[in-house]
Amino acid sequence: DAVSNEIPVCVIGVYSAGKSAFLNAIIGRELLPSHERETTAKITKIVRADTTCIRFTYSGTEIKLPMDTGRPAENTVHTPELDVLLEQLNRIDGNLPEEQQVYQILEVVNALPMITLETPFRKSSLPDDIRFVFYDTPGAKTMDNPEHEEILKRELLKRSNGLPVFIANMDSIGKPDVIDTAISIVEKAGTSLDKRNTLLII
Repeated sequence: DAVSNEIPVCVIGVYSAGKSAFLNAIIGRELLPSHERETTAKITKIVRADTTCIRFTYSGTEIKLPMDTGRPAENTVHTPELDVLLEQLNRIDGNLPEEQQVYQILEVVNALPMITLETPFRKSSLPDDIRFVFYDTPGAKTMDNPEHEEILKRELLKRSNGLPVFIANMDSIGKPDVIDTAISIVEKAGTSLDKRNTLLII
């Protein structure tokens, strides 16, 4: 992008194709849940930072979970639903290694539409002068969802250099509907994603 050194990378694929494992390799740690089941029901925005922090919005309230304290930042707004969620988060053992805490937090908040994970990228070969922002999306079929589409469009707004990365396994390659859904997601993002430079990883 001519006016920004930030490059969004949108990671798309079917369930259990290895999207989260791919991003864990880039981060250099096992932070994102990756199982042989539908683990990512949300969009996770991953940003390189000096310390690890998780941010999300719940019932209109912005929540910040800095890992250096191991507990949610104090919030002035309280609702019964929010208090239940915070209680679940407070049950996570703050003495666990940071990787395990992040892993468990992401599983607790998995039903939310979007979460931001700020964290150091360890042993990363990515250049320091370019700010890559990664988006771990739900499985391709779930991503064909008006709410997820709108969130992704809003995040990529005013960008014209986004890189689509499609993660597939051998089983999904032979299914035209899966590929068509992934192509549709890229096309609906308009000029925010540069489909000419789509990267396919099997």
